[in-house]
Amino acid sequence: MTETNLPRITLDKPYGVFSAAMVILLHFCDTLLNQIEGGLSDLYGENWKRKLEDDDVLPKEFNFRDPQAVLKELARNGASQLRFPLNSRIQREKLAFFYDGLDDLLGERNAWVHRQLAENLEELKDLAKTTSNLLTTCKLDFDYLTWINELMATEVVNKPINDLIPQITNSVIQDDLETETSPNMENDQESEMQIGAPVSSRFLAHSYVVEINGDVSDRNTGIKLSEFNSNYQSTLKVLLLNLKVGSRLRLTQEGQLCSFFEDQWGFLTKINPTEWFPNHLK
Repeated sequence: MTETNLPRITLDKPYGVFSAAMVILLHFCDTLLNQIEGGLSDLYGENWKRKLEDDDVLPKEFNFRDPQAVLKELARNGASQLRFPLNSRIQREKLAFFYDGLDDLLGERNAWVHRQLAENLEELKDLAKTTSNLLTTCKLDFDYLTWINELMATEVVNKPINDLIPQITNSVIQDDLETETSPNMENDQESEMQIGAPVSSRFLAHSYVVEINGDVSDRNTGIKLSEFNSNYQSTLKVLLLNLKVGSRLRLTQEGQLCSFFEDQWGFLTKINPTEWFPNHLK
């Protein structure tokens, strides 16, 4: 496979970065499905989809064109027949890394689709790196970063799509928010939030990974929270006990620490800037 098979997208135009992210997610899932199609056709014949449905090992009318459905089936169904053709391509010691990575990617797909991310090159390159590494794990050679680099214009793409909306719109929205929401209302809402409650707020650029012993590391630098605030890290790890090592965490602009629960980003706890990584939360 070559990067030239992917479309030409102008990244510094409105929706350019978002469009590129959707291409990566769709192409990634289609690439896995090509391997699955070949493997299961050899095993069960060309009508393998019907056979799996008739045997009740695959939901009726399963939508193979839906990245969410494909990622969920592969990541969360350990007995999925769709795993068989991929397992033969993955080293045994890397199976957990691959399928946990697909679960992590499911969360990233959700964040992109629901537009909780800053739609800029930093986030896009992170998605490209994540998907490329997963393909490499199952011996499929495709580098999305190469494609992104080919698309990059001379102008640095670092503005979220919301920044392209006229200022008057943002000011009107802000006035409405200030009128309708008071600080006391925000505090009351925060105190009532339960762990796992859906969060739809915008995420900050940084993302984090759950480490062994409940530590948290910055995905970009590898620096751990315990290096800055070991006392708070010890408190936080109690909340992270039920999360898998390697799970991705994100932080909203309001300081809500979130993890991906089932099909949504959910609330873990409220973070104070003095408790967190320096300069990550204002």
